[in-house]
Amino acid sequence: MPSNAAKRVRQLTKLIREYDSAYFGEDRPKVSDSTYDALFRELESLEKAYPELLDPDSPTQHVDFIFDTRFQKRRHLKSMLSLTNAMDERELHEFDERIRKHTTPEYYTELKYDGLSINLTYQNGVLTGATTRGDGVMGEDITHSARTLSSIPLLIKNAPPLMEVRGEIVIPIEAFKKLNQEGANFANPRNAAAGSMRLLDASVTKTRPLEFFPYGLGGFEGTPPKSMVELHAFLKKCGFHLDTYRKLCHSIDEVQAFYETYKAKRPFLPFEIDGVVVKLNNLELAASLGSTARAPRSMLAYKFEAAVVTTVLEDILVQVGRTGVLTPVAALCPVKVGGVTVQRATLHNTEEIERKGIAIHDLVAIRRAGDVIPEVIGIIEQAPNRILFTMPATCPCCSTPVVKKSEKQHICPNSSCEEQVIMRITHFADQLQIDGLGEKTIRLLYAHKKLKSFPDIYKLTKKDCDLPGFAEKSISQLLSAIEKSRTQSLDRLIMALGIPLIGQTTAHTLAQHFHSIKDLLHAPKEALLAINGLGPESADSISSVPDKKNIIALAALFQHPVQQKTLAGLLFTLTGSLQSLTRDEARTRIESQGGAVSALSKKTHYLVIGADPGSKLDKAKSLKTPCLTEKEFLSLLDST
Repeated sequence: MPSNAAKRVRQLTKLIREYDSAYFGEDRPKVSDSTYDALFRELESLEKAYPELLDPDSPTQHVDFIFDTRFQKRRHLKSMLSLTNAMDERELHEFDERIRKHTTPEYYTELKYDGLSINLTYQNGVLTGATTRGDGVMGEDITHSARTLSSIPLLIKNAPPLMEVRGEIVIPIEAFKKLNQEGANFANPRNAAAGSMRLLDASVTKTRPLEFFPYGLGGFEGTPPKSMVELHAFLKKCGFHLDTYRKLCHSIDEVQAFYETYKAKRPFLPFEIDGVVVKLNNLELAASLGSTARAPRSMLAYKFEAAVVTTVLEDILVQVGRTGVLTPVAALCPVKVGGVTVQRATLHNTEEIERKGIAIHDLVAIRRAGDVIPEVIGIIEQAPNRILFTMPATCPCCSTPVVKKSEKQHICPNSSCEEQVIMRITHFADQLQIDGLGEKTIRLLYAHKKLKSFPDIYKLTKKDCDLPGFAEKSISQLLSAIEKSRTQSLDRLIMALGIPLIGQTTAHTLAQHFHSIKDLLHAPKEALLAINGLGPESADSISSVPDKKNIIALAALFQHPVQQKTLAGLLFTLTGSLQSLTRDEARTRIESQGGAVSALSKKTHYLVIGADPGSKLDKAKSLKTPCLTEKEFLSLLDST
């Protein structure tokens, strides 16, 4: 046996124990799932190759968990095991081949939520305990928190004498974002769900929109369900909320199709998922297959490609935005995240950098927020040569002294700053959907003194655009796109101006009250404050727009008609699958007529119901939110 194998096993054991403690005990993962899985598999392969190195206390044999002394321990009636992971289609088929040695299988496939696994104990139908997974044998008692969730029944009629119900505590992605906007410091939705459940003050837990989705049973006295399909029906009869994202698959190809479907839908789901769970439908056969030290042999987690990875933070650059705000940006050692190579990621502000403890040269965790915008989650390992970041005293573009408004906001006050001008024009072109006039092209035109303001866009000629890198066809297409932009709607033009605090919904509302940019910019503050939803700061922002004369002259170049949008100010929530249009198409039609799409709340005006609407329909009923069928929704759109 090579000595380096024993050394590597010791290294891996130490690392995995540290990561297990952070993930299970502190709800603060230190590394991405993909990094953890790679280390865990390496340890497994070494232990398989050199059996003499397999220690009974190895992380591959059980979860190392440090219990929080704030909570009492409770023993599970039946151990809560982990799941074996399949990272690609080949590993999924290998799982299928192992199962086929025993039976021709049916697979029950459901989503793998990224939340907190808990165990509920019911005695004669009464909820008597709730625990975290813990080390799989014992968990931390969080009964006080579990009792506050409306999705966890406190009493079940006609229940067996004793049973354990296992499931996942999750929080909607939008609610997680709102919590952080209000001052919370959760790294991700799982962290928010776990942190909320492990509070000592259950009154705070009660205020958070947590959801419990059951996925199985533990200990059970009596005759348990014989299949996952029967279990699904049993749990529903008990009063638990079950999502509609599940399917009985009759072949492994159907499982793969289910996986591909939800891989595509993942960005549009209300909760975070990191894969799908594949279970043998026949529970009696599943039990007979037994388990390894950590996982049942009858099921596995089929994981999506990693959305979180680790890399080195090579530098921290400073970008100047269109309003003069200075934003630190991470320059990264190139790394693939969700299939895209990432070299830059947002760091938001200096306060965020200090809170996360990040410094140049550190090893950090990266994710694509909403699978689009890369961001640094936190530090994995401090570098010995790390360099702490400080915001520059002068603007990196024009050298104007920086004004510090708060720990979160440093501003270059020079509105003529070249970078601000370029970013304002870029925003303008983007909002008016001028194809071919992106940031790169704008920088080129600016450098050749062909473009220095919004009105200059409409003065561009073929000769102006005859620059290096411009083909004749590209020039023709650009000029055509510029001309086409003159017919964009008034609300889009309002957005394009980049008035601080004026977002898409507010722009829609303003376009309903004013027939032109001139009317808007000359409106007295009292008239602005009379508009529902427009606050004093937004009104001040409109009233103090600089260079009003030139903006009004610019607006005269446009030919947009005044459109009466009868959905103005209305909030819609979409649930289920629509047959005649996609979610994106529905959102576009709502927004084009002045409405907005948001998460379901007391402020929602209508819930639009598609096929398999899920728990939102029940919530809408409790909130007394009016519901529209797809037919009624389309009729409303057509009538406007």
